Amino acid sequence: MAKQPPTKRRKKSLLLNAEQYDLVAAAWRHYKSYVGAFDDHDDEEIEEDDEELEEEDIDFDEILEVVDLLSQLDIPKKEKKQKNVLNEDTFASIQSILPIMLSMSYLHIANYSMSEALEQPPEHYFEQSLMYWPENPAANSLLADYLKQTNLGSDMSTICDIYVKAATYAGLVKDAAIKFTDVPHEKEEDRFDLNEMVDILVMGGALDMTEDDDGGGGEQGDEEEDDNDREEDEQEFHSCSNMAVGGKDYDDKKKSALNTTVAFEPRMYYSKEGVLPQEYYHRLCTLFAPDASYWDESDYNNRGYYSYYFDVTKNTRNVVEDAIVNHLLPMAERTLEEEHNEPAPKIVICGAEWWVHTRPHSANLGHPLHFDTDEWLLNNKHEISHPVVSSVLYLTGGGAGAGSTIVFDQTPNAKENATQVWLSEPKNNHFMNFPGNLLHGVLPCVGGPSSNSDTDKNRLTLMVGFWTRDVTKGMKNRKLYGPCGPLPPATDEHSWVLEAQRDVKQVSCCTVEATTLKVASPAWETIHDPHGREAELAVPLDVPTSLDHQYFVTNAPQCFTERLFGKDNC
Repeated sequence: MAKQPPTKRRKKSLLLNAEQYDLVAAAWRHYKSYVGAFDDHDDEEIEEDDEELEEEDIDFDEILEVVDLLSQLDIPKKEKKQKNVLNEDTFASIQSILPIMLSMSYLHIANYSMSEALEQPPEHYFEQSLMYWPENPAANSLLADYLKQTNLGSDMSTICDIYVKAATYAGLVKDAAIKFTDVPHEKEEDRFDLNEMVDILVMGGALDMTEDDDGGGGEQGDEEEDDNDREEDEQEFHSCSNMAVGGKDYDDKKKSALNTTVAFEPRMYYSKEGVLPQEYYHRLCTLFAPDASYWDESDYNNRGYYSYYFDVTKNTRNVVEDAIVNHLLPMAERTLEEEHNEPAPKIVICGAEWWVHTRPHSANLGHPLHFDTDEWLLNNKHEISHPVVSSVLYLTGGGAGAGSTIVFDQTPNAKENATQVWLSEPKNNHFMNFPGNLLHGVLPCVGGPSSNSDTDKNRLTLMVGFWTRDVTKGMKNRKLYGPCGPLPPATDEHSWVLEAQRDVKQVSCCTVEATTLKVASPAWETIHDPHGREAELAVPLDVPTSLDHQYFVTNAPQCFTERLFGKDNC
């Protein structure tokens, strides 16, 4: 028999007295009856008189009774400005579960009231549901559906934001619920099974309801879902909650849950000593120096695009991950905190994708204009997904003539050409980040390295895409030296991994500052003939494919998105 995890002991609750616990027990029996979650033992506790009522009356009377019983308790509503924190402690006691039970009860009433007239309109019950549990993903999703169907004065932008909020909360709530239910917990007051309550209220309720739920759930299954089933359920929920999203920047996304978008102006982080402590900085410069083993062992010059993905919530394994988690991630989070002004949940970065580029100053034509995307999803599902923050850490080769990073205010679904472009001039040990859905590239180097050292004659950069979802979960075959690939094994064949694993002294860096980038406008110029007319050139401009970085294009802006799907119409 497999060894069972130890049962977690919990402190005795001090909030409720014996009479109040009886109220909660009665409310829970009524809730389970409403959603059809009784087992044989529970059925014995249902009063015989209830069996004489019609099934519909039983259902709705049950949920009204839950609200009536719980309303006798002093269950706090969440303040609008209160910080949203979702983890396994969210479900650690009856006190924390009661607002969730009341929220789900009001949600069932709201859902019922959309087809049957009640004393209050549906929006009243949605409001009550979200007052007790603002992170309720089903309440947010069904509210967006209701607003969209009824046209009650909410514009499409607001509805889109609610859909995205629902999808964001779904992932956070699910992770917290799985972590909690994976460990057995002692019954509170010897009668409340917290694991069962979370399973019914959250896994079988808040994460399972759709607009097709008429109230009164189906039978609660006894079998545990495996990880693949859970992932499919999550994607199905995301698809359902976002299928009708339109307008704003979401109209080209079949599943906006795949993207978390925050609009902000690209910014550069800097300090006198650099954004990385010197030990980190020199280790990275050495690990990826022009003559380092990394480039030959990864076959850099002959491969297509490849990168590495890791979970930023787990222990780091090497100096690159250390630098990202301990120094670069806080700056990306700072950007989001300062720029994300919506009353939505805090954006949580869960993973980082990184890759490096090196280019000699004397032979550097820059880098083609492109969008950062989930390459596997793009190639296999033909869907566009991007990191919430894209970033560049400039390691060596900074200074005049190094080739600026350029970022356009243009997304994949843009109908018009960008009106402006930001220019990021490389400076060693500086860190630039920008919205992950924007078109960007690198201008050619014109020479003139910033120092006489051999190392600094190469423009060396570490790129990091910060993701709000685990992009590797849907990948069936995660390839070594492929997009979002795994870290190679630490062997002689991959000696750079061994070198990267050497311990680095954990030191804090100095305070970093942020500044905006230079802006150029217009971003694009129409090529005129010698007489000033917009017409075809006398000698057509024919850029060789190997040198075509999309600096000269036709059919813009659609061509940049079409290139994502293999259509070369630029």
